[in-house]
Amino acid sequence: MGDTMDTNTRPKRKSVSGWIALVLGCLTVLGIVLSLIAGYASIFDLPLFCFETCSPLITGLAGLVFGLFGLRAAKRRPAIAGVILNSLGLVYFLGALIWSARPAAEPVARLTPQPGGYDMAAYACQASWYYPSYSITASGNSVLCGSKLLQSNGLVLPLETVVLSNGESVGPVIWIEKAGDKEFLAGQYPVFEVQPDDHFTARLGCAQDQPQCNADVSVHVSYESGLTTQKGTDALVRYDQPPVDIDLDLSSLAGERVYLSLHIYPVNQDGSTCQVTIIAPRISAHP
Repeated sequence: MGDTMDTNTRPKRKSVSGWIALVLGCLTVLGIVLSLIAGYASIFDLPLFCFETCSPLITGLAGLVFGLFGLRAAKRRPAIAGVILNSLGLVYFLGALIWSARPAAEPVARLTPQPGGYDMAAYACQASWYYPSYSITASGNSVLCGSKLLQSNGLVLPLETVVLSNGESVGPVIWIEKAGDKEFLAGQYPVFEVQPDDHFTARLGCAQDQPQCNADVSVHVSYESGLTTQKGTDALVRYDQPPVDIDLDLSSLAGERVYLSLHIYPVNQDGSTCQVTIIAPRISAHP
C-alpha cells in the first residue's frame, strides 16, 4: 500500500523538453523544405530562412537531446514527435555531407558545339560552382546557380544585360559574388572537345551594383582525365578601372576533351567578399 502511494504521489517530470524538441524538429524540417524549393520560390529570399549551412545539424542535435529527455515526462507525445523530426533532419544533413564529399563524377551535361562556338553564359548553370572542400557545409560546398535564396553564401547569376561601373550596358553576363568567409569560388564547366582554332574569350568587369568588385580571376584548363594541361590565364579586375579582355588560345588542344574552370579570388587574398561580372564568355574559333 505504501509503495503504491509513493508511486502515485511521486512528482512527474514536465514535458517542456518534449515541446522544445518538437519546435526544433519543426524548424529543422522547415529548413530542409525551404532548401529543396529554393530554386523555384525566390519569395523565400530572406535572412531568416538561411537554414542551408549548419542549422540542420545544430537544431537536429539539440532537438534530439531535448527529445530524449522528454521521453521520461508524463506526456511523451511531443518528445516522440521531436525525436522523429530531428532524426530525419540529422539523416538529411549526414546524407548531404556524404553526397558532397563523394568523388567527382563525370558531368551528365556536356557542352555541344553551337553556331559561333560555346556560349558559356548560357551554360553557366550547367557548370559546377563550388568552394574549397574544407568549406563543406550542411548543403555541401556547392553554390546554387541562378538563385538569390542564400545570397550570403555567394551568387552565380546568368543575366541578359548589366550596366557596368563605367556606364556601359553589356550582355550576356555571369554575375558572381564570392562569400567573405571562403578563400575562393570556382566553377567547372562540363567536358567539351576542343575544335581547331578555338579560343576562350571574355571581358571581366564590374557592374554598377558591385562596389566590392576587386577580384583576381583565373582560368584553368584540364584534360578529361583530370590532368592539368598548363593552359591558363589570370586577370585582375577593379571597380575603378575599365573591363579587362582575356583571350586564351586553345588551338594546341584541338581534338582533346577538356574541362574549363574559373577561379575567383579576392585581390587582397584575405578571405574578403569579392564580386565580378564575366561578360560574353565564349569558346569559339579565332577569326
